[in-house]
Amino acid sequence: MNLVIDERSTIIDIVNAIGIYADRRDFEKLEKLFADEVYVDYTSLNGGTPARVKNTELIEAWKKILPGFAATQHLITNHQVTLRYTSAECLSSVCATHYLPDPAGKDTWTIMGFYEHQLSKSTFTGWKVDSLKLTVTMSLGNPELLKKAQEKSFER
Repeated sequence: MNLVIDERSTIIDIVNAIGIYADRRDFEKLEKLFADEVYVDYTSLNGGTPARVKNTELIEAWKKILPGFAATQHLITNHQVTLRYTSAECLSSVCATHYLPDPAGKDTWTIMGFYEHQLSKSTFTGWKVDSLKLTVTMSLGNPELLKKAQEKSFER
């Protein structure tokens, strides 16, 4: 098989796996996709500033949100991969729907936009994500579900 195609497929699989494992709440597998430290930028979603965090901190933050939703679905597609010798960038489109039953019937929140994943390759560990940036271009539905999901996760 063509090495470039194989590397590109591996990178796309890793980016897609982040959405799949998040939706399945498989935090152990999620953590293995990331480098020990990860630059995370969710400023377009919730303000703040980008930060470099340990992969365990990133996963712990997701554990405080995702289980509070009844369901989520992260569709990540249209991958544009740029390969370098031991680094790569993957720009993707994302549509993430979050569901949590709400008495007022406002039980979904969907965000759309782009992910920028930076990956590094090690001889020992293979490709790992070391940077993650979300750029939100559209938000539909009830964004208050995020806060409600955090509260529900905290109750557990």
